[in-house]
Amino acid sequence: MGATTGTKNIPAHNSGGAIDIEIITAEEELVDMGMAVKDWGKVDPELCLIECSSISDVAKQNRAILLDVMKYQGFVNYSTEWWHFSYGDRYWAYHQNAGNAIYGSADTIFEN
Repeated sequence: MGATTGTKNIPAHNSGGAIDIEIITAEEELVDMGMAVKDWGKVDPELCLIECSSISDVAKQNRAILLDVMKYQGFVNYSTEWWHFSYGDRYWAYHQNAGNAIYGSADTIFEN
């Protein structure tokens, strides 16, 4: 058998088209978003939703502000992770009705 190559199903973060965001204050404290991103695997999955009903009103407002700012800049939120935003990857292309993603595998620039 020949060598096996990787899939062209490029994860969003690996393409450079997705980022995870938390906001900090001038005092370097996390802004209240209802949970810290580092705890995503330890908390009830509902707390990760962009529209979570069980967080404080302040945290809801902070998530809404983050979502509005990122949308204004052309990013798309992955709704099951309030902190995850895409721009230029396949998820973004789908939700923006773009013909294709901007970003893909880095190995394609070396192929000829």
